Amino acid sequence: MVVLSGVWGCQGIPESFESSANHLGIQSKPIESQGFTLETARNRSAWTSDRVLHVYLEGDGRPWVHRNVKAQDPTPTDALMLRLMAIDTSPGLYLGRPCYFGHAEDAGCNKSLWTEARYSQLVVDPMVQGLNDVVEALKVKRLILIGHSGGAAIALLIANRMQKVSKVITLAGNLDPESWAQWHEFSALVGSLNPSKEPKTHDYDEVHLLAQEDEKIPLRWAEGIALSREKSQVIVWASMTHDCCWEKVLPIILSPAGGSSTSIINRKP
Repeated sequence: MVVLSGVWGCQGIPESFESSANHLGIQSKPIESQGFTLETARNRSAWTSDRVLHVYLEGDGRPWVHRNVKAQDPTPTDALMLRLMAIDTSPGLYLGRPCYFGHAEDAGCNKSLWTEARYSQLVVDPMVQGLNDVVEALKVKRLILIGHSGGAAIALLIANRMQKVSKVITLAGNLDPESWAQWHEFSALVGSLNPSKEPKTHDYDEVHLLAQEDEKIPLRWAEGIALSREKSQVIVWASMTHDCCWEKVLPIILSPAGGSSTSIINRKP
């Protein structure tokens, strides 16, 4: 029996991206990049002189309906990172993936782009180009990328392709998709890039937040991978799960005193 990767996620019909953003009091704006439409939103927090932009990257959403059936639309029913961006007091941008949020049937989209090839060049390149366009338009000097789950893999892949990235923060991140699929005995992510196999192209910091009760990104698998990464800080949050409760801890991590240790720290939210 072949177990297919990423059968997790809530079922049901997600709200439109625009309505989800409006509910949080923020405005959405689709952008075009390399033939794909990417949904974005900004929190409109005031700029400071350093012109740093926090970029939020969502997890994989709903790639599979169940074991042998790919989803018609991978859009998550709960956009966790959109909610986090909305409460960030620094300027923030939510950057969606190709084919998500109602664009699954757009030209160029196919089900492989949210299943086995979800971290492929065809996914990453439009996101890099789209983000570069935003950076130029807003005159951003530095970027901090913040990715949850599979969005962590995307964040690291983008970071290696954008010199303005100074830090990557991951929440319950999939830092090594290849070994993650093997760990869970999932089918291989054929066509996907693996950030753990890419050497850093420039100098940026990494902060990896792990959840002690995470069954999707198990702590016993993830901590060694996170600690092995260059210039990484690893924090384990006690009594937290893969999806809960990052709203409590992200403001702490984003504060100037968010932490300085380079080893495992156990904390309570």
